[in-house]
Amino acid sequence: MLSNAKSVLFSRNLKLYHHAMNGALFKRRTECGKPQCGCHTDKSKRHGPYFYFNFKYKGKNHQVYVVEKKAAVIRSCLRAYKDLKKMFEDLTYLNVQEIIKKG
Repeated sequence: MLSNAKSVLFSRNLKLYHHAMNGALFKRRTECGKPQCGCHTDKSKRHGPYFYFNFKYKGKNHQVYVVEKKAAVIRSCLRAYKDLKKMFEDLTYLNVQEIIKKG
């Protein structure tokens, strides 16, 4: 049976797991394939910024392009993951109190 503290913890965080993602979102400016383009000689003329999401799956790193209007969604998913991680830290503490200290 869940303790009251655990019930509160789960009810506050239950919706998070639907969209939680672990990884990193970043933006990058790039050089194009045209040799005469100014992006090759002047960093301020590089194209972009373009958003990318890095994540690890089955031990391998992956990178996907993210359209700019989806970047906010990705940020929200990253925050959800951090919140879930915090929830599991809190759950560990509650379980220590419940199992080990009460004994």
